[in-house]
Order: sequence, then C-alpha cells, then structure tokens
Amino acid sequence: MAAIDFIGWSMNALVALMFVAIVGCMPVADWPPAVASRADILELPSSQRDVRCIGINDEILAELANHLPELDYVYINSESTISDEGIESLQSLSKLRQIVIEDCSMLTDQSVSALATLPILKELLLKNGSNISETAFNRFDGNQRLRLLDLDGFPQLTPKAITRLQEAPPNCDVRVR
Repeated sequence: MAAIDFIGWSMNALVALMFVAIVGCMPVADWPPAVASRADILELPSSQRDVRCIGINDEILAELANHLPELDYVYINSESTISDEGIESLQSLSKLRQIVIEDCSMLTDQSVSALATLPILKELLLKNGSNISETAFNRFDGNQRLRLLDLDGFPQLTPKAITRLQEAPPNCDVRVR
C-alpha cells in the first residue's frame, strides 16, 4: 500500500513539474532585473519598479534615478562603489519604499540624511557602515513611515545609541548586528 501512495505522490510531483515547464516560470535569480551599466538601465521601461544594482557607481545610480522614476525597490550589491553623491540622487525617487545597500563603507552621515528624506521609505537595510556616526540615524526620530531598519556592521553605534535607536522610530523594527 505504501508503494502505491509513493507512486501516486511521485506522479503528482511529476505533473506539477511538467506544468511549470509548460507554463514557464521565471527563475528567482532573474527578479528583479540586474543593472550594471547605463545600457542595462535604458533597456528597462521607465515604469520599472524594482532593480538589483551590480557593481555600479554614482554615475550609474544617478542615471537609474533619472530614467526609472517609478522605482519602489533598489538593491545595491557589495561590488558597487557608491558615495554620498550617488545616494543623494535617490532623493528624486518619491515612490521608493525599500532600499538594500550591501556596502556602505564609502557613505557618511550625509547619505543617511538623504535617505531619511524619502517620503514613503518603509524598509532600509544597510551593511558595513564604518563611516556613519551613531547620531546619523537621529534623522529617523519620529518617522511614522519606517517599518524596518536593519543595520549590520556599524562599529560607531554604541550600546547606548542602539538602545536609543530601537526606541526612537515608532512602529519600526530596528535590528542591529
């Protein structure tokens, strides 16, 4: 009886896989589209809402902000070299709700100030912010929009600053590692 159940389960799994193969399924690795150059940006429709930035610089980030005004999600990988100037170009993206920056080592408090001005930013995930001070995140005090602030690798954040940060933005899950 167990063999019959296994065969039935196997057939169901096979049918499901065939359905995916016939209907088509975009691999997760293709979402969101990757951008590494100006040419990549220009291939996307101006209505594009989400992108992964791979190895970009400030100039490409500014081009991204200019060409894709509808963006609500931006991921910037650790191979990118972004400075305060690049982050400031994101201020024009009024619909930006989530930003992930894997390497903030070239960013300063000025970048945090720029990000704090985004009108509907809900999630901010940052890594490796060695040049960002513990007072930089005071700009989010009282911020009603932010729901997640995830900071990993910010050596200037003291335990006292972390405690204060976790209490400051209301309704915000603050994670510091």
